[in-house]
Amino acid sequence: MTAPFRLLRLTTLLSCLLAAPAVADCSTGLSRTRVVLETMRAACTTTACTTSLTPRPTLACPHLELAAIVTALGRSDLATPVIVLLGEVHDNPHHHRLRAALIEDAANPRLVPVVEHLPATLQHAVEDFHRGRTSLESNSGAFFNAVGWSKLGWPDAAIFAPLYSALLRQTEPIVAADVPKDRIRKLWRREQDALDATERTRLRLDDPFPANLQDDLLAE
Repeated sequence: MTAPFRLLRLTTLLSCLLAAPAVADCSTGLSRTRVVLETMRAACTTTACTTSLTPRPTLACPHLELAAIVTALGRSDLATPVIVLLGEVHDNPHHHRLRAALIEDAANPRLVPVVEHLPATLQHAVEDFHRGRTSLESNSGAFFNAVGWSKLGWPDAAIFAPLYSALLRQTEPIVAADVPKDRIRKLWRREQDALDATERTRLRLDDPFPANLQDDLLAE
């Protein structure tokens, strides 16, 4: 990527934004997100869970962090693109519903969804589906069939349906970003043909890795 960009990991984003200026009412654009949070809060069975989902009353805006995530997802300035990483516990349906709500509240048709669930080798199937779908074929069930979800080793598609329903409503097609398993095996074995010279150059694997990034990686 030659254009400048900012990478906002969810945890980093939350910690950085606590010092952001307070706004009068930052929750007005979080209609779907607040509904999902209430559902999550109702499902909590431990004090720690309840506490983690309760907005802090000390903040002038109790939903400041979530509003900032929606703002980041809503950015469409191609001169300074923003990458927001939204993590998950794979079999936690609440995580998928929350991310779907954040994306829907952002209402950014130019947002490009990049997913780890689909290997890059399936990108052609994703694009074929995107080009050929009709209004009746825009649902997540048809998409999961098109990419052979049941053979990919992830939890049941029903858990991921809210997330992918939101992603399929985006103007831009989903980007399949997972590394194919055969290449992962080759990389793990350090096989010479795992990456050719062009790929090594593109990934800058022969450049020294900055010490500060190495420290962050080890800490993570």
